[in-house]
Amino acid sequence: MSKVDAVLFELPVSSGMFENMYGFRRAVKEIYVPCEGVFFNSSYGCGVTHVGRYDDAKKLGTLKIEESDVKILKEHLKFCDDKNSLVKTFFEDDKPESFLDDVIFDGNKIQV
Repeated sequence: MSKVDAVLFELPVSSGMFENMYGFRRAVKEIYVPCEGVFFNSSYGCGVTHVGRYDDAKKLGTLKIEESDVKILKEHLKFCDDKNSLVKTFFEDDKPESFLDDVIFDGNKIQV
């Protein structure tokens, strides 16, 4: 079996904006797979990472992960995207109104 390089981080997280503002955070261990741009963590979260995600994180080390495990993670993410797209088709006409519909941010309309 083939293995890929990964990085283990300890990442500060909070449950919401106010917890974050007042410094109520907890640490989550997260494995980032740079060659695929995906992560999974000790809170059972997984996803595609973004620039800046690890700015406040503490690097704990590096490790090797089975390529087959990364494939399963990517299949799960694709399944979630496909599921969300499918569910959205059933509710296209039921989009909730939001005050954000007309918010302008930095010259661009925010899509809700």
